[in-house]
Amino acid sequence: MTHSPSAQYSGSITRSLAALLQRETVRYALVGVSGLVVDLVALVLLFEVVGLPLLWANAISFSLAVTNNYLLNRHWTFGRRRQHRSTVTAPLFLTAALVGLGINELGLLLLTDRGVNYLLAKLLVIGVVVVWNFSFNSLITFRNR
Repeated sequence: MTHSPSAQYSGSITRSLAALLQRETVRYALVGVSGLVVDLVALVLLFEVVGLPLLWANAISFSLAVTNNYLLNRHWTFGRRRQHRSTVTAPLFLTAALVGLGINELGLLLLTDRGVNYLLAKLLVIGVVVVWNFSFNSLITFRNR
């Protein structure tokens, strides 16, 4: 059975796209782990050592992690896509991050007010923020233009 050249080409594009998305997903996850480490270490230091209020410490640690993640995602995770101009991607990434910060702060506040340990609450909230950030950044911030 022979396939037409257009069918073979279409199959090749589909396989290439699947491979790209798989690579991006793995890289996004690794960047996320590095951001998680930055976020949690900074949170513990700022809250327990420096003595900042929890939500201030959280906002700062989250911001450090977002900066880490933006730089790594722009240059490594999504770097194979067409070149992205910082003047376009940075404001979009910041928009996603600010929504993520709102989700993060609200979730942390609600969970800790109900007696959940702040680190456990932070981990739970991060799970929600990861889904939001990946969806927004993959579909909007770093899409091929």
